[in-house]
Amino acid sequence: MLAALLPALLVPALAAPPVELMGSPAEGAVVLPLWEGVTTADGSIPGGLADDADAPTLAIHTPQTPNGTAVIVCPGGGYVTLATGHEGKDVAAWLNERGVTAAVLRYRVKKQVPGPLHPAPLLDVQRGIRLMRKHAREYGVDPQKVGVLGFSAGGHLAASAATLHTDAARELNPLATADPLADTVSARPDFAVMIYPRITYIQPEGLREIPRLAGNGGNLFGGEATEEQLAGLSLQTQVTAETPPCFLVATNGDAGVPAENSVLFWRACRAANVPAELHVFDQGGHGWGMGGPASEARGNPGPDWTGLCADWMTGRGLLAGAADGAE
Repeated sequence: MLAALLPALLVPALAAPPVELMGSPAEGAVVLPLWEGVTTADGSIPGGLADDADAPTLAIHTPQTPNGTAVIVCPGGGYVTLATGHEGKDVAAWLNERGVTAAVLRYRVKKQVPGPLHPAPLLDVQRGIRLMRKHAREYGVDPQKVGVLGFSAGGHLAASAATLHTDAARELNPLATADPLADTVSARPDFAVMIYPRITYIQPEGLREIPRLAGNGGNLFGGEATEEQLAGLSLQTQVTAETPPCFLVATNGDAGVPAENSVLFWRACRAANVPAELHVFDQGGHGWGMGGPASEARGNPGPDWTGLCADWMTGRGLLAGAADGAE
C-alpha cells in the first residue's frame, strides 16, 4: 500500500487559485500558521503546498471562561473547499458558549496541493491537535481533553484523526513523523464528533448500495484512485481499541453521504468496544451544519443535534459542571 500512496508525497510548490472560504474567523480569534517554522527540502511543508497564501491555519476561538476542553473543528467541503462559516465559525461560537476552546482548522484541500491530496489533510489535523496540546496552558486547556469535530469531508478527516494515529496506521501515512512534534506530542484525539461524515469509499457487505460511492475519494487520491487506496481510507476498517469515544449524527434524507456511513463506523466502534453514540434522524439532507432555525434560514433545514452532543460531552466530563469519572 505504501507504494500506492507515494505519488501523493512528491508534490512541488506550484501556484494555484485560492480556496474559497465560507466564513472568516470571528473577531478576536487567534490565527496560528499551522506549519510555521517547518519546511521541507523544496521549501514547502510536509505533504506539499501549492500557494503560500493558502497555507493551512488554526483559528483559535477562546471562551470567556475556559473549562479545560478544546475541540479542533474540521469544516466540510468535499476536500475541494471549506465551509468555514456554518460548519466552522458558528460551531466555534456554540462551543465557546459552553466554555470549550474551539480551533477551526483550515486544512489543505484539492486546489492547494497539485496531484493527489492525501496525506496533507491528515497531517494538518494531526498537527492541529498537537499544537493545541503544546499551547494547552496558554489557552486554559487540559491536554487530555482535546477532541475533534467534523462535518461531511471534515467528518472523514475527524474520523481519520480518531483512527490513523496508531503505529499500525503508519503505512497509510508515510509522513506521520514529518511533524517535529510527532515524537513528543500525541496526535490521538480524546474524543471525536462526526456530523453527516463520509466514512467509506467501498461498498460494504450487508448494507444497501451507497450511491456516489467514490465521492471525494477521487479528490484525495486523484481520478485514478485504486481500490486499495479507497479501502485504506474507508475508516470503518481502521477502528481499533485505541479509537477514542465517538458521537455521530446522520439523516435518512441524506442522499449524498447516506446514513450508512455513520452506521458502519458505529458498528466498528461497537465491535472494538469503543464507546460510541449514534443518532440517525429521519428528516434532513446534507450540509445543514448545526441544524435548527439557522439551517432553515439558509434554506437547508436539518435537525438540531447540539443538545444531544452537549449531553454526551457532559456525561464524559467535557463540559463545565460535568459529571466526574466518565470513561
